[in-house]
Amino acid sequence: MTQPKFYSQAHRFYLEEEPYLPLIKDRGMPFHKGEGFHASVISLDCRSSSELVWSSETDQAREVVENGGMIVWEFDFGMGSEKISFTDPTLFLSYTLAIEQFVKTVWQEFAQKTLGAIFFRGDLYFFHRIGWCEQKQKNFSDWHTDIYGCEKDFDQAEVHVLQLFSMTLLSEYLHRLLSYLPDSLQVFCLFDATGHTSFSRQAQLFSKERFSHFQLGVQGGLLPIIGLQWQKGECFSGYIGDEPPKDFPFINPSVALCLPGDEALDSNGLEELERVFATLYQMKVPYRIIPEALLTEEWDELESIISLSSMLSGQGRRKLQGFCAAGGEVVSYGHLMGFAEEVSFEDYLERNRSRGIRTPDLLLPKQPR
Repeated sequence: MTQPKFYSQAHRFYLEEEPYLPLIKDRGMPFHKGEGFHASVISLDCRSSSELVWSSETDQAREVVENGGMIVWEFDFGMGSEKISFTDPTLFLSYTLAIEQFVKTVWQEFAQKTLGAIFFRGDLYFFHRIGWCEQKQKNFSDWHTDIYGCEKDFDQAEVHVLQLFSMTLLSEYLHRLLSYLPDSLQVFCLFDATGHTSFSRQAQLFSKERFSHFQLGVQGGLLPIIGLQWQKGECFSGYIGDEPPKDFPFINPSVALCLPGDEALDSNGLEELERVFATLYQMKVPYRIIPEALLTEEWDELESIISLSSMLSGQGRRKLQGFCAAGGEVVSYGHLMGFAEEVSFEDYLERNRSRGIRTPDLLLPKQPR
């Protein structure tokens, strides 16, 4: 009973040690051999009211397997549409019982044909459905002080800050549930970002540092998040949807942007980061995003890393020095920082202009030399 070796590393997925672009058919849609999909989503009712009997779902899974497909199991805990509580021990216990039932029954039969799982599917405004008890509001205030160095009352918090805190709570909560699954199983969280118009805020919300134990799928995303493109968006590592994508690209970026830590991304930091993302978007150059804390682990195959000088920490600086020592180049947005191999963001854009790539002057920062 061995599951296929499916995992992610740097900017792509691998299956049995080979680069792999997963194409997954979404739930509720019949799976047909030769249609172009590799796997199909099958949803399991794991809500507290469920009897945890999944006979029809396993029948459906057998049909997918007979047609040459693999399975992605969606654990429907109801968090995508119902009221959410991160503090109710009875509710948490009911979720763990559902996972244990899956492992004892479904997993035994389908481990060899299982590609992954889904723990969450919802939009970015799920914080409205969280039960914000007095203790949770105090936790928010403490978290805000730790991150931004100042207190903030819950009732006065900006929407983005509430989203950020809620995403952190969700990731931590789901990580606790993750421990009840087999260690090898890759688990996804799907987020609908349709209508969300900020590059920098999306980058912060979907930071790999925040979701270090999960893979992401994003619908309507503006950025090349490493994960699944859910119907539409800019994710480039795989796809999940109703219809097979046309000419889905297999991208191998040689450039990455170093995403500053949360403590650097106040309103001014987000505004500065927004200008960088907007420029890169108009350049149409493939790139990926790496949180500063994960630079060393994620810089494989990169030639250049773009860093915002005003937001680089001391630890981040040491990591970029190591990147230069390994033969890489730092592209500095803002003042030059004295790296062995360094070019200004302005010169980097000019270099790309010479290759015929459009780079608008209006988005350039002032670059002291």
